[in-house]
Amino acid sequence: MPPEEQIPGEPLQPGRPVLVVILDTQHNRRQAQVRVSRGARAFVHRLLEAEVPEIKAGTVQVRAIAREPGLRTKIAVSSSEPGLDPVGACVGPKGVRHRAILSELANEHVDIVPWSDDAEAFVAAALGPARVERVTIDRVTRTATVLVPRGQLSLAARKYQRLVKARNSYPLMGKSRAKPGDGAGPIRTCVACRQEAGKADLIRLVRRSDGGVQADPTGRTPGRGAYLHASADCIAAARRRKALERALGASIAIEIWAELNLRPSP
Repeated sequence: MPPEEQIPGEPLQPGRPVLVVILDTQHNRRQAQVRVSRGARAFVHRLLEAEVPEIKAGTVQVRAIAREPGLRTKIAVSSSEPGLDPVGACVGPKGVRHRAILSELANEHVDIVPWSDDAEAFVAAALGPARVERVTIDRVTRTATVLVPRGQLSLAARKYQRLVKARNSYPLMGKSRAKPGDGAGPIRTCVACRQEAGKADLIRLVRRSDGGVQADPTGRTPGRGAYLHASADCIAAARRRKALERALGASIAIEIWAELNLRPSP
């Protein structure tokens, strides 16, 4: 398994069994070589087939996979059976199938979204968790114009560049606007992705005078503050990079991370 086919940062220990997908084989007079991968999109596809019986049975189809090994994967699925939720089938009861895939991918963030033949709907879904107001497709120039609220443009562009690789993608033209009364308020920067957003779209954490850290939903608690998107991507990145610890100059208790992970994504 060459380095480019490994999951970045994943420790591979001698003697520990690992799952891989076979990419190709080469034969010569002396020996046979088998090239395998854990970083390929095909590896995620095979994991889904192993965990989701509906995929093996053909009632749920994996239509596209985009992946940054070690960081995030986005999977588009559809169903050929009326009434069958393809996303729910892949997530499984109480998320058991989704968790099994995450554990094999070293907790890489995995999003499963419904496939749509409607390019506008598919682009909007792929840009999550950024909120999309409108997508306009120009099929002559093959461009997509996306309208997002104030503070969401950078997040949407980053998601598009990284994740909408699974389809013959439309180049993206992004626009943002501030709607009257949208409540976004002053602009702040997420410590994880370094993208600007309105205060109302971010979680504020504050270091109290006693050195402890707490979430500040009111935005009025005195103390040194830091802001974070409520998305699973940003929460995971902040924890991995210790971004909140550096911004606040304090350690973050396990209970705070648990509270952040329970918050709904925007």
